[in-house]
Amino acid sequence: SRSEFISLMEKNLIAKQGSTEATNLFVKKAGTIYDIATKNNVNPELVVVRAIAEGFTPGVRSNNFWGLAVYNGQNSGAVYSSFSEGVLAFVNNVSQYNTIVDMMSKYAYIGKYWYNAGSNSLGGCQYAKYMYEFYDNESRAREVEKICAKNACPYTISNGTATAVNHSKCTPTNDEDQLAYARFQASNMAKIRTSIFELEPYDCSSVETDIGNVDISNINRQLIAFNDSVGRKKTDVCEEVIKNINPECEVVKYDIFLDKDNIIKILDDNNPDYVIDACDSVKTKQALIKACLYKKIKIISCMGTGNKLNPLDLEITDIRKTVNDPLARVMRKWVKDNRINDKIMVVSSKEKPLKKDRVIASMCFVPNAAGILIANYIIKDIIKI
Repeated sequence: SRSEFISLMEKNLIAKQGSTEATNLFVKKAGTIYDIATKNNVNPELVVVRAIAEGFTPGVRSNNFWGLAVYNGQNSGAVYSSFSEGVLAFVNNVSQYNTIVDMMSKYAYIGKYWYNAGSNSLGGCQYAKYMYEFYDNESRAREVEKICAKNACPYTISNGTATAVNHSKCTPTNDEDQLAYARFQASNMAKIRTSIFELEPYDCSSVETDIGNVDISNINRQLIAFNDSVGRKKTDVCEEVIKNINPECEVVKYDIFLDKDNIIKILDDNNPDYVIDACDSVKTKQALIKACLYKKIKIISCMGTGNKLNPLDLEITDIRKTVNDPLARVMRKWVKDNRINDKIMVVSSKEKPLKKDRVIASMCFVPNAAGILIANYIIKDIIKI
């Protein structure tokens, strides 16, 4: 809400970024930021986060805090007559992009070549070591690592533009590099967002419309979803379907939202041979995997199937080998950051998600096939085939 936004700005911006002319102005104008951004369907957090990422440059004198019309190595840029005009210019600029990564793909340029490290403002090998985890293709990440290790592309700077001393010794960047760089920049912005607005990146990564009840949007892919079951608790309908198939099956229901505070007790009470993680929440997935590793319970986790159509691209693999899966990318980073060495088996799709100007959606082919693959994997593991 507007009041929450202003309150968090007052609480955290100066405390985390220091007291400067720019930070004091942003706190004073927090309501203005909120009003202009929301009126134009832009998250007001982005106005603040991007300014912090740009170091509030060029600055107060130009009412430009977002690097608008500022090119690599330059200190000047677009000038606006008022703070409100500057905010509106930034909002209009970012409104053309569907996602933060799309925005950063244009906003942050990695450079034409893999220039030697040495300048924070010119991209190239200066940023390479931070980008490796954001590649879909690990072989390209390793290739870039070797390129930068050679230190073979010195450059000169003129008017804020880098020019290679000898182009023949320089390796050009490509679209994969630019995408990884954009993801790295977006990740940095997510960390800034957390520090100011106390929200983790996954706090707005998905919209859960059913929250435990059968929803009309489930009918295209979920076995329990029919017109006459819409609105009913999923746990109840699941039990009915299972009992209808096998009346002797013992079903234990927990009509709760799994979290780190109740997962261990549920595992202790039931002592399962296997756990299937089909949760939407990243925090729940992480807590469930961590608990199973701790208790040495086998687990297989389902990664993202939204905006994908080809079930033949699904595979079961270790989380570290996944590609083209935005959810798996988040989980890979979590595994790395938490220094988890255990193998974590997942079902994931190599298919690139369809890029649509819409919410993430699922078609029956991929999530259903993912479920069949998981069941097949578990049964074969249990009977040792």
